[in-house]
Order: sequence, then C-alpha cells, then structure tokens
Amino acid sequence: MDSEDRYYYDYTPTVYEVFEYCVFPSINGILPTLKNLIIINFLFNVSIQSRLISETTYNGLSILLGFLLLFFTLPELSILCIVGFICLTYVFLLTICKIQKHRRLNLEYLTGFVCAIVLVICEFGFNSDTWIQLRGFFMIACMKIISFTSDLQRGEEYRSVLFFGYILCPANCLFGPWVSVGEYKTLYKNPGKKNFNWATRIICSLLNAVFFLTLSNCWGTYFIPDGSFKWFEAYRQALSFRSSHYFISYLSETSMIIAGFNNKKNEQKKGHWSYEITHPLDIEIPSSLVSVVISWNIPMHNFLKYYVYRTYLKYGRFRAIFITYFISSLLHGFNVEVAAVLLTIGIYSYVQLVVQDKISSVFDSCLKVRHCKNCKHKFTRKDIRVKLVRCLFSLLTIFHSIYLGVLMDAVGDPNRESFYEKWSNLNFLSHWVMLVTYIFGII
Repeated sequence: MDSEDRYYYDYTPTVYEVFEYCVFPSINGILPTLKNLIIINFLFNVSIQSRLISETTYNGLSILLGFLLLFFTLPELSILCIVGFICLTYVFLLTICKIQKHRRLNLEYLTGFVCAIVLVICEFGFNSDTWIQLRGFFMIACMKIISFTSDLQRGEEYRSVLFFGYILCPANCLFGPWVSVGEYKTLYKNPGKKNFNWATRIICSLLNAVFFLTLSNCWGTYFIPDGSFKWFEAYRQALSFRSSHYFISYLSETSMIIAGFNNKKNEQKKGHWSYEITHPLDIEIPSSLVSVVISWNIPMHNFLKYYVYRTYLKYGRFRAIFITYFISSLLHGFNVEVAAVLLTIGIYSYVQLVVQDKISSVFDSCLKVRHCKNCKHKFTRKDIRVKLVRCLFSLLTIFHSIYLGVLMDAVGDPNRESFYEKWSNLNFLSHWVMLVTYIFGII
C-alpha cells in the first residue's frame, strides 16, 4: 500500500462532510417519492373524511390513487408487471370461487401455493434491479391475497371492486404494511377525526424515517470506519440493514396515518393516533429473538401468526415455527440470504424457548421468553438475579442479531460475498454457541 492509498484508507471525514456529501443527498433522493406519498394519501384521506362518496366510489378511488402512486414511483416495465400480476390473480380468484361452489377446496392453501410459485419465478426471472423495485409490492400483495381468500372461505363477500381497491390501497401498496380486508373496510366506515395529535404523529414518523435513513447510509461508517475489528464491522453492517428497515417502516407508518389508518387499541382513546409497524428499541436491545421477530414487523407478524402459525400448530410447536419461517422466506422471494437468516432465526427461536423454559422450571424463576400473566414463580422478574440472567440472554440475542444481520446488508448486490463466506469470516461462532445452547437444553 503506497502513501496515497494509506492516506485514503485512514482518512476520516468531518461531520460537515458527512452532512454535505451523504446526509443531504440521501434526503434529496427520497423527496420525490415522499412528495407523491404524502399528496396522494392526503387526497385519499380528504375524500373519505368528506363522507360524500359511496363505498364503491371509495374502492374506485383507492384503485385510482394507488395506481397513480405506483405510476409516479416505479418504471413502466414494473407497472406492466404489476398490472399483469393483479389481472392474473383476479382471474384466478374468479375461477376458484366458481369451482368452490361445486367442490369444496382449501382456498388458503391453494392461493398460498400459487403466490409462492409466482414469487420464486420473479426472484429468478427478473434482473436484480427490477426485482428490488417490485419485491415490496409483490410481497404485500401476496399477503393480502392469501388473507383475502382465507376470509372468503370464512364467509367474506367477494366483490371485484373491493379486491382491486384492497390490493392497490395507496396507503400500503408501495411500502406496506399488510392490513386485513376488514381493516381496509373500516377506514371507510369509521375514518376517525383528524386533530393536532394526527399531524404531530405524521411529523414524528417522518423525522424517524429521515433519522434512520441517514443512520443507514452515513453515520454507521462514520462511527465505525473500515479497518475496525471484524465484529465491529459486522455490527455496522447489521445496523445499516436494520436502519434501512426502520426507515421503510416509519415511511409506511407515515403514509398509513396520513390516509387515516389508526391502531385498534386507539379506538378507546379519542384523539390518539398511531400505527405501530416496528419497535427499534426492542430490536436493538432485545430480551430474546422472539421479541426481535415480533417487533421487526408487527403487521407481518400478525399475518403469519393468524394465517400460518395457528393453522400448523396442531402438528407441534417446532413444525409450526419452522413452517412459519419457511413461508416467510417464500414471501420475501426466497432469496438465499433471506431464507438462510429466516430459517436460522426460526431454529434459534425454538432453542431459546426450550432452554429458557427449562431454566425457568428448574430454578423456579420467571425466565421464560414470554412474560407470565399471573406469575407464580419463586423468583419473579423483579428479583435482581433474574434480571442479571435476563441481561445475559439479551446480550446473547444481540450477538446472534449481529451474526445474522451481516448477511442482509448486501442483499441484491451481485458482487456480494456468499452467506458461507460472510459467516466463515466470523468463524461460524453464532452457530457454535447455539449448538452448545441446544445441547444444554436437551440434557
């Protein structure tokens, strides 16, 4: 390494340079999308709030504004793929609904199988740049279609305009999150009065989104530069990926609140507005991997819990957990890195459940992953010894999160290292630790 290369390698930018060359360009890059997202969802909200439109018009407006948002955000080829997918899905649903009248079918399983095939074909059929733009829409659309057909099987009325409006709802068609068809219909029936808290929540969500965007793009490298200890660099890469997820989550939270969606728990709190999608603090300082999974994407967790996990729970807890994470990896397009991480988290989560249940039983301590509703343990969570052990489990979970998250940072980059190379650079340490934990759990 000559002196010029060494100078470049050791050079640390100033805070001013980080703002000038990274923070401001990052914010400017999202402004066009942000502008379209805010304007279109505000128009959608005003139209509903006026109470001058029928339910059919509400669905039609959702179709129109959702399509406009996609049209202004995505390239023409992506729009054509989306239109083709929605039309084919519509024909498929019409067909199976007619067959259902004459022959009993499990619509949920059938639709899930078809959606999985479509996502795998898209993963390997599109080039990486196109699929990165489309993955979010396809994942949310498939989740909506699966839940919609499940609700059809339970007696939900099928109407074409409702289906298209639900799929193309401008509040969540681009960045998510998943919402049930019942929640979508409730927005029209009970749009909630807008107030100062509504505006404040929108501003807070936007500021959170901008903060995590800049943390992902700029500040990680500033505080942990290249050439640091390999586990510090691994933490930086994992944090960068998690921060980009928080950015998308808060951006989608912004669009949902602008459109008028509100958490059900706020129905009893008049004037209170929120739409929780992620809890960054519970992920960065987790009590267990289960808490990470739940807090990562709360709406998706609810979807997997109600439409997948509970369906397969009759086959045993381990199988239900494994199938749930397998289906989750399919919904993400069955990218190799994503699948490896999700399936590993599924196995790790099960091991943690078993081990902590065992320790809790042996020492009569409240150390289970889930908080006891009516705790009767000798040593409750207020006991200092229990707190110390829980702190150790928390540190262990952070360690596993770094190890797993390092794979996700370069997803979509054709020049990225394979997941084997990345984990081998960290000596597969997390797998060894989990293996020892598992052995301890079964002894």
